[in-house]
Amino acid sequence: MDDQLDGVDFAVAAHRYHGDWRVYELAHDTLSDVETLGQALTRFPGESGAIGLVAIDEDFFVVVRVLDGRTRVLLSDATAAEEWELADSVIAYLNLPSLEENDEPEPVGDLTLLEDLGMSGADLAVLIDDDELYPDEILSQVADRTSTTSWASPRHEFADRSMEYADAGGSRGGAQRTGNRRRAHRCSGRGCRRPNSRDRPQRPRSAP
Repeated sequence: MDDQLDGVDFAVAAHRYHGDWRVYELAHDTLSDVETLGQALTRFPGESGAIGLVAIDEDFFVVVRVLDGRTRVLLSDATAAEEWELADSVIAYLNLPSLEENDEPEPVGDLTLLEDLGMSGADLAVLIDDDELYPDEILSQVADRTSTTSWASPRHEFADRSMEYADAGGSRGGAQRTGNRRRAHRCSGRGCRRPNSRDRPQRPRSAP
């Protein structure tokens, strides 16, 4: 895992305390797997639980939410498990079958884990399916869209602070993005574009 930490763009925890959302940077040693990340989030009790957001290598993101003793997980791209231990731990945590050679990039886990905060599963799926958006941009939009539910302050503190962490401490370091679009090194075919979610076969999903 140590050799993969350089790929972390940013990792933050958010929780609501006395009505206000607070955002903290997560230590990289909490990102080894879903269980470790979930345990780290229990240190941030709040009215809406604690939410961990991790963007990796401009490629994929993981959202983990711990609320009332339950851990809910979303991985934006299942094929990231081929290369990244944190992503692979999501597949294992959800008891999903091992990846096959022809598996297409698709989200796995609970798309509705932020629905009570204003981000519906359908809207989140649309963001994930947009190949023009990088993971940190998706998470920033999630923060913006849920601001009406007090996820963020009127100045969108969550989005602003998340991007501060990404620019200051992530592997991208605020530099201009170069090279292929996210996931380009794992997909194949003309344009390397994922099929629409309505057309691609769905991986069976289960939650613990």
